Amino acid sequence: GGSTFQGDWMKLNDKFEKDGRYKTPLSFLYSRIAILVVAVVGMITMIHLYCATASCISFVVGCACMAGIWQQAGFLMHDTMHNHILHNRKGDQRLGFIFGNVFLGVSGRWWRDEHNEHHVFTNTIVEGVGPADPQMIEDVWIQDERLIPYFVQCTVKFMLEYQQFY
Repeated sequence: GGSTFQGDWMKLNDKFEKDGRYKTPLSFLYSRIAILVVAVVGMITMIHLYCATASCISFVVGCACMAGIWQQAGFLMHDTMHNHILHNRKGDQRLGFIFGNVFLGVSGRWWRDEHNEHHVFTNTIVEGVGPADPQMIEDVWIQDERLIPYFVQCTVKFMLEYQQFY
């Protein structure tokens, strides 16, 4: 058996699958790759410009391009390592390697293994032990533990409020 909700959920999932709602148009992938290429070209151009002129603006724009590369590569790695782009495990994981290992500088395979654990235990707290979800207490992206309280208190509200724009 199972609950009525579970049965309804499975029917809805089957309908979405039949209607093709889970299929990702390749135009989405191409548009994201185009953004990534523009950011890479922009960053390389700004590096050359900075080396030639030592312009502060070229430095700042180059940094913004690099941030764009990391942002696009991170989300593309996320989606491909979840097999959400091609819906083909081998193809998606090859793309995940390129986006993660090459453009983001993070092992796509390592990330997938760690991130899948997060999906198993999302927002789970074990009484007397603490968070079971490793990403609830993730500090791998922050270089100094003294920054953690600042990061959490000052930026999370802003990031959540405006995340649909980036």
